[in-house]
Amino acid sequence: MLYELLSGAHPFEAQRSDFLALQHAVTDVEPSSPSSAAQGANAALALQLDRDLDSAVLKAIRKEPAARYASVEKFSEDLGRYLDGYPLEASQGNTRYRIGKFVGRHRLGVAASAAFILLLAAFSVTSALLAARVTRERNEAQQQRVRAQKVSAFLDSMFQGADPRYNSGALTARDLLDQGAARVSKELAAEPQVRASLLETIGQSYKHLGFYEKAVECFREEAKAVAQGYGPQSEEMGRILRQLGDSERQIGKMADAEKHLRESLALLEKLPPGRDLPLAHAFNNMALLMETRGDAANAEAYFRRAVAIAGKYRRDADYLTMRSNLNVALMNQGKDTEAEPMAREILAERRKVLGESNPQVATSMRQLGTALSNLGRAREAEDLYREALAKQKALLRPDHPDTVTTVAALATVLRDEGRFAESESEYREALESDARNAGQHRAEASHDNALAYVLFLEGRTDEAAQLVQRALNILRVDGGGGSVREAQYLTRLAMMNTGRGDFAAANSALQQVLQFCARNAEKSQSESAEAEFQLAELQVRQGKLPDADANYKKALESDRANRSSSGFAKAAHLLGYASFLATHDARQAEKMAIEARDIEAKTFGADAWLLDLADSVTATVYAGEGRYAEARALGGKSYSNLRGKLGADARAPLAAAARLAAVYRAMGKPVPGDLADTGAKGRSALCCFY
Repeated sequence: MLYELLSGAHPFEAQRSDFLALQHAVTDVEPSSPSSAAQGANAALALQLDRDLDSAVLKAIRKEPAARYASVEKFSEDLGRYLDGYPLEASQGNTRYRIGKFVGRHRLGVAASAAFILLLAAFSVTSALLAARVTRERNEAQQQRVRAQKVSAFLDSMFQGADPRYNSGALTARDLLDQGAARVSKELAAEPQVRASLLETIGQSYKHLGFYEKAVECFREEAKAVAQGYGPQSEEMGRILRQLGDSERQIGKMADAEKHLRESLALLEKLPPGRDLPLAHAFNNMALLMETRGDAANAEAYFRRAVAIAGKYRRDADYLTMRSNLNVALMNQGKDTEAEPMAREILAERRKVLGESNPQVATSMRQLGTALSNLGRAREAEDLYREALAKQKALLRPDHPDTVTTVAALATVLRDEGRFAESESEYREALESDARNAGQHRAEASHDNALAYVLFLEGRTDEAAQLVQRALNILRVDGGGGSVREAQYLTRLAMMNTGRGDFAAANSALQQVLQFCARNAEKSQSESAEAEFQLAELQVRQGKLPDADANYKKALESDRANRSSSGFAKAAHLLGYASFLATHDARQAEKMAIEARDIEAKTFGADAWLLDLADSVTATVYAGEGRYAEARALGGKSYSNLRGKLGADARAPLAAAARLAAVYRAMGKPVPGDLADTGAKGRSALCCFY
């Protein structure tokens, strides 16, 4: 605390946002002197600090216990010597140093005797002022010492609970935190600053362990203590509101999170240059909120503001975290060619700064894996995800939210590789962890929605629809109604209902999405394109072919206007329209099919099952052009490949069977018996699945 009072900075400021890095710094890193630290935090204050104060503070925080002051009283005595102008035990100076101290104490005694009376009067005034100052500073130091003693005593008693001499049961970190949180407000009601400090420590520990609801409770109590101890408009209040808002985001309390983050920004934007690193953290947390809501463009803008401020300080842990978050925002907008090299750079820097045994290294591995997956390098991505998972399960707990995020990422890449059973297993593991993690409702909704798509691909449409409906219910209860994410879930539910033949429910959901997109045109271009495409697919099933043609065109126009449209979505829309046009405008359909296949080859690789599905569509286009031999050969090959890769009952091979049967009919030839049966099952699979 004295270090911070003198310098305006924490001795391990660069590591404070990372609990493990802070532990390492406290035990192994020698801090700079207070005067050096003050150069960055407060240059004017740095001029007032001298070597004696540096020596006293650094002696008090030595790594080796024997090198520190023997007691708090010895530390206090040395500070008293400094205030009185005497040599310090910590300085251990030479004769010149001691003479200088003596002259400093007796400069009036060596003045000219002719001015003695005048100087004596001045000395009396100065002594009175100095005495008042010494008394005031000693009182403040005494208050800080008492406060520090209370914090130390509380923490000591809190951790005694883990000592088998005091507790026969095996207590977990969560048990200790729960006990400490329950005691703070009762035992320290009259000490708001001490209470705030302890609640900050406990809240951060809850947060790093993934217990976000408990973190929210602590931060709310801390905000009350900060208002009482520092004032409702203080910098401290801005900092704790940022922590509170970010934790509320993580449990899905979006309205509360935005309210507290905006209040935090209003306070922290008043900080002068040179002291505005807390503002960077607030911008970063606001960006995370925008990202959670699906507003990737605004998230990127806030992340860039955070990185610009943090870059001035170059405190590696903070700076890398903010760059890592910016990297995710770029990937969410389809800017993968920019994101992939940035992800590699961040991973290399984290390995260098934090070491391999740090959870943030695993996070960077996952992010690089996602960038590679988006670029069609699924095998490389899978290897990175598995390596990241091994680290996280060793360093964190298996159901920690960061670990669960990596499990879900692995499930996604397995789905794209056509390994549906493995993908389903990983998504179910993620959902089981969500159920154990109280407050992780938003993650549970996301994983429900993702698992639903896997079940849909496996041909289990009814189960899939139920999961999407559950995801929607969770999202709305958590305040996610009227969001981009709700629009995405509604569109997926419409796709399921079209596949089930519930056309009225599908149309109702799509109309809700299109109304939302009309009100939020700038941030919902991708959602608008998908809703228009799904409406066209529905209208094909209803026999409303002119309407379907118009909506296919709208979807493609929306894709072209949207730079961040994913390759998969654009290819799907092109193939869906190509399949629709195959019988009456085969030449235009062929151009679309070729374009779509090229996109998928770049996005998923040459052996992806999605390319076989594209070939199935192209076969129907060839049949429409009268190229029957090519159509039958390509259709037969794609059907055989899909059966081999996905199994006979999955949605894609059933759709391919239906198209191959149509080729036989177009040729005027009888459909082979086994193909006729399979093709009949696959007719319903044609909708929503180009």
